[in-house]
Amino acid sequence: MPPKSISRRRFISLIAIASALPTLAAAKAFGYTYSWHGTLMGTKAQLTFYGASQQPAIEITRTCLNEVRRLENIFSLYQARSELSKLNRSGVLTAPSQDMRQLLANCQHLHLVSKGNFDPSIQPLWALRTNWLSKHPQRADPPLALIAQTKALIGFDKIQLEETRIELGDAQALTLNGIAQGYITDRVTALLRRAGWSNILVNMGEYYAIGPKSKGSPFKLQLANSSQSLALENQALASSSGSGFVFPSSNGRPTHLINPKTGQSPRLWKTIHVRHPRAVIADGLSTSFCSMNAAQIASCLCHFPDASVWAQVNNGQIKRLHAAQNQPTNGSKHAAVRRAIANPNITPLLTASP
Repeated sequence: MPPKSISRRRFISLIAIASALPTLAAAKAFGYTYSWHGTLMGTKAQLTFYGASQQPAIEITRTCLNEVRRLENIFSLYQARSELSKLNRSGVLTAPSQDMRQLLANCQHLHLVSKGNFDPSIQPLWALRTNWLSKHPQRADPPLALIAQTKALIGFDKIQLEETRIELGDAQALTLNGIAQGYITDRVTALLRRAGWSNILVNMGEYYAIGPKSKGSPFKLQLANSSQSLALENQALASSSGSGFVFPSSNGRPTHLINPKTGQSPRLWKTIHVRHPRAVIADGLSTSFCSMNAAQIASCLCHFPDASVWAQVNNGQIKRLHAAQNQPTNGSKHAAVRRAIANPNITPLLTASP
């Protein structure tokens, strides 16, 4: 049986940051004042402060971790008392928190613009795969008939989203593992900014650079298995890859990623990297793009003019993907959802997907 918390998709390494817990000598050598390391929803997390006094950095880190724990109590798939677990058990969640409403509004928007390739309702497919492979560890994915039967449950548009109530379709369940880290990264980033902090590299499952480094140069992150590095300043960088977790199967090598339309692991790309001003968007796009070809990604990018995408093919080559030209970016069916998530500081009024 695979572990409950898996290291999903971390394929970015920070240039000039030690992988071990930092010592004072390491901090001086690498130019940062203080760095905290930990784990968030099964993924390595880190806060790295440049040009700051160490004690205030330690104190604001404690505040950030309290916020992270609060959000994990909402979004965790494996904490029995989380809002998500309650929703999956009963199929209904009354009086959902503002954070749950806000995140599901982002999910709804991404589901629409990706034409269903982003779909948190794939949890029954994940459960089918894990249960099947725990009983048949040397076989491939479940039989196609079982996959087809379970696929009938999938569809984020079957979920009723209202301000005071969320109701799943029959036998549905959600996983937010493809987007929650991005949302938490944005929330921690907002907390630090409100407290007046800058020159910080945030990694709450996705990276966010608050300002430049203390000397004014942007942060630089190197894409793993590549010599290419990317500048990051007041932007997020998210990454998705099937090799983040591979099931111990002798045939097919199924991964933790699932294409909601086929029910199987996508094989189009080795890794997808997305840079965007909001980590929740970068996270959700990197998840959905794993199941989309280059033309589909280009079409979806028309809705996100601030996004940049790098896709690594299976031979290791990295391609920069761009938005398709001469395609409409606005549609009436997207307008209400876009308005709901435009301001992350307001409570969105959700409606059922059109």
